[in-house]
Amino acid sequence: MKSKVTPKEFVDRLLNEAELYEMSSLHAIDTGLPFALWVPGDRKDRHSRPRGKVKLGGKEYPFSIDEPVGWLIDSPSQVKSKDFKKLQAFVRLNREVLLLHWQDKISSIQMGPLLKKV
Repeated sequence: MKSKVTPKEFVDRLLNEAELYEMSSLHAIDTGLPFALWVPGDRKDRHSRPRGKVKLGGKEYPFSIDEPVGWLIDSPSQVKSKDFKKLQAFVRLNREVLLLHWQDKISSIQMGPLLKKV
């Protein structure tokens, strides 16, 4: 039996899902990472730090694009230390492109070919 969801939890889930649709998805085949990433464009109005997200087990884990590259909330237990180091390497390798997308200076289509795999 599923537990009941409060109205606030329901709205929060909808907003989180809607936010993911506003982001560019980067799949493992594109990044060399063992999980997909979502990177927003023009999100500086909502957050003070440039960020992306990893979605694992139905929960979203934001990470910083600027230094230091790290989790902005709890670190996901599903991400091994070596995979987190790959995420950090990917961000550092692609920071300029990710920040241009964050600042809405390039589109998702422009961003894709500029990204380098790890």
